[in-house]
Amino acid sequence: MNRSLPDDPILLSGFQAWRSNRFKEALGIFKAFLTTKPDSDDAWRGVGSVYWSMQRFEDSLLAFQAALRLSPTDPMHWADVGLALRDLKLPEQSINMFEVAIALDERYDPAWNERGNVLFDIGKYHDAIQSYDRAIALCSTRAVYFHNRGECRLMMGDKPTATANFRAALALDPRYQPSLKRLQYFAG
Repeated sequence: MNRSLPDDPILLSGFQAWRSNRFKEALGIFKAFLTTKPDSDDAWRGVGSVYWSMQRFEDSLLAFQAALRLSPTDPMHWADVGLALRDLKLPEQSINMFEVAIALDERYDPAWNERGNVLFDIGKYHDAIQSYDRAIALCSTRAVYFHNRGECRLMMGDKPTATANFRAALALDPRYQPSLKRLQYFAG
């Protein structure tokens, strides 16, 4: 099961509000939905996503765990728990969550990318590159994947390959700010 948006139009409006940084509105939609359908994993995921964006990582973790309890075979929920754990500075537990997500669906590219991010955070650059490579092999249309691989290559001392990755990110999204800033830094 690889999905990012719910079918329910009410929840869809909540995710749209969240993606537009209207956090209070989104949280209101998700919490109201949960009063009538407390077993909605998508609503709990929405609550967790809003809290995560607000950097309320402990609250985010609790909401993502609620979604996971309701739908334990959905790799997205495992990956969401992993994101919260990463931001709570629990890298090993975070990696474990991403690995469960991958075990459930080895083609779930966000889990490969986020696993790479945690490995990068703890200085395991060669392992991170393998995760980024896998994410890109599964989905070569996400600028962030190329950018992340570029950052990792840069930390490994490979500026030419890093530059090529930043340029690949910009080929996919010419306005992708992290890669634009990195290349401007190189040029300056």
